Amino acid sequence: EFLASYDKPAIQKTMDELNLQMDDMKQLFHLMDTDDSGSLGYNEFVDQFHRAQCQDASIYLMSLRLMVDKINHKVDKHLGVELDARLRALTEDLRSVLLDAPRQTTEVEVARAKHKESFCPDSYAQRRS
Repeated sequence: EFLASYDKPAIQKTMDELNLQMDDMKQLFHLMDTDDSGSLGYNEFVDQFHRAQCQDASIYLMSLRLMVDKINHKVDKHLGVELDARLRALTEDLRSVLLDAPRQTTEVEVARAKHKESFCPDSYAQRRS
């Protein structure tokens, strides 16, 4: 609704007064569509834009900085949990491989010895004594 209304002369005039082009409107639309619903009414846009224009710059910047800090914290927390889980799984896999390695080596050595004994019983008996 919002982007489609840009073709209307009254909307174009308002956007020109605000020094906004269609590309600017698209970017603002995506930023203001905080729920990613894909919809943003014209009045909703104008109210949010007006609020941003009228708000004290220092308060606006502080709010923006706090929002970015909160997002960073959430991302760090999510990545930390995800990385910890992957690291634990990798550690368990590595530990399992390392613990199984000696047992597998021993089994291979026993199989080789049996194989040699069955083909060369005399030489195997001499080496064992």
